[in-house]
Amino acid sequence: MRIALCLGGQIRTAEKCAPSLYRYIYQPLINEGATVDTFVHTQTTDIDIQGVYKAFQPMRCLMEDDRPLDMSFMSEDSIEWHKVGTLSERYRCLNSVRNGCMPHAHPLYVWQYMDSFSVKYDWIIFTRPDALFWPIPIESVSSLTSHADVDTLFLSAHDNWWGYSNRFFMGTPAAMRLSMCQIEYAKEYCQTHKFHSETFFKWLMDTKAPTTRIQRTRVVCNLARMDGTIWEAEWQTKKGEGDVLEFRDPKIATTNHMMCEVARLSHLHI
Repeated sequence: MRIALCLGGQIRTAEKCAPSLYRYIYQPLINEGATVDTFVHTQTTDIDIQGVYKAFQPMRCLMEDDRPLDMSFMSEDSIEWHKVGTLSERYRCLNSVRNGCMPHAHPLYVWQYMDSFSVKYDWIIFTRPDALFWPIPIESVSSLTSHADVDTLFLSAHDNWWGYSNRFFMGTPAAMRLSMCQIEYAKEYCQTHKFHSETFFKWLMDTKAPTTRIQRTRVVCNLARMDGTIWEAEWQTKKGEGDVLEFRDPKIATTNHMMCEVARLSHLHI
């Protein structure tokens, strides 16, 4: 099996996060007998990318300045509101695309970069360079492919925020194509919605790929920020048809089946 491991985003905390990516994602795939090609797309940086990911072979990296994206469809009112908004508002504002167009376009750019090598992959994984993975090895991809439809998309069970998490997702090329190219649909989405990454992702899958089956992976990751803080993975407990009931610290979410499974696999005590 040939797998493309795609990373897209700023390499701001990759030195801290790369060891967990290697141990819990890359190495289990190698142990399974897979051939893994690692692709990285990031903005121009002084960090030694080859040094950070020296254990990932072969590894290909494309570094470039921001590519101009046409975000003229966004209103100035939304941009002004964002500038005085709170952190939580930032992720529900159109300007999170306009001022952060490169971060939201990383999946597309790393997909195009990977595709330029004209290699046929059986499985594709996307994640962020600032993802700090929990000590839970990725599932056997061979097992997933033997029990799932070709258009099944595997998503994180955490940080879905009223939609689908975009921290980590994987599947066959057929299942991943739309997810990786999602920024191309932002204009259509923003005609009727204010931009928010996770709800946009869910809207995309519901409207453009309604037959794609969504399953949850056991992979869990925090985010390591530049200021040294760690954004812990959060589970949203739902009641009824998608209504968010409350947010729970995963350490006390003992009634959450997925969290209990995560705890068992990682030998955590909750």
